[in-house]
Amino acid sequence: MRSPQRTLSGAGLGDAAAVAGAVALVGASYGAIAQAAGFPLWQVAALAAAVLAGSAELVLVGLLAAGAAPLLAAGAALLVNTRNFAYGMAVAPFLRRGPSRALAAHFVNDETVALSLARPDGAGRRAAFWAGGLAIAAAWPGGALAGYALGSLTGDPAALGLDAVFPTILLAMVVPALRDRRTAAAVIAGALIAAACTPLLPAGAAPPAALLGLAAIPLLRPLERRFRR
Repeated sequence: MRSPQRTLSGAGLGDAAAVAGAVALVGASYGAIAQAAGFPLWQVAALAAAVLAGSAELVLVGLLAAGAAPLLAAGAALLVNTRNFAYGMAVAPFLRRGPSRALAAHFVNDETVALSLARPDGAGRRAAFWAGGLAIAAAWPGGALAGYALGSLTGDPAALGLDAVFPTILLAMVVPALRDRRTAAAVIAGALIAAACTPLLPAGAAPPAALLGLAAIPLLRPLERRFRR
């Protein structure tokens, strides 16, 4: 495998560094929230190193902190990560076969796929994938440990605003997608379902239930066809 520096421009490496910086901030949010929820340091570090997918870990920690059953929390985290099956199929064509694929599977996440698919050719995509994967593999656990340490010092992640980092970044990612009517319908339906289920379901069950909002997408299609006539 060629070194990423040989096939990536300075701009490409800069993109990987910028993404790693954002990932480190989200990792700090995860570490601080986990510390406030009472998770031991070794567990936070092990999760961060074993799963390079921040949303899954934040869902797991958030649901457990809210009092959800462990199996429900783990199931919700796994459900969030099912998107990685599609990501794996997207990057498979330009990744070489062999032992390196096992490590590549560990690096598949939102950021590495976005970085790689932004490149115009197979060699550039492969280099961007590995550069992003290696950067995130350092930034995510590093950010988590830093956030845990800061949370331990302050005793309250809200004092540093670390608890707001992940929701803010997530909101920034979601808002542009709301321009699409089908996506907006699914989001609104999911929010209404979550709000309705919160007083009825056990703690932590409302977010997975909100996924039922995806049913709004096929229901919207007949209405769109009717208005086009």
